[in-house]
Amino acid sequence: MTKKAAKKAGRPPLPSEHKRGHRIQVPVAPPELEAMQTAADNAGQPLAVWMRETLLRAASRISRAQKAD
Repeated sequence: MTKKAAKKAGRPPLPSEHKRGHRIQVPVAPPELEAMQTAADNAGQPLAVWMRETLLRAASRISRAQKAD
């Protein structure tokens, strides 16, 4: 009798280039955190998503500006 492999529940694993395994800690003052949380709320995003997207846009903008020089 052969056993069939049980199908795992959940989504398939992400490719390694899409995994978010690194954490960055940034100390902020309460008013800074409040300003960032308000901006994230206004964008309708969780704080971590808003921060990641905002930082990536800034990094991309700086990279493009440096290439243009």
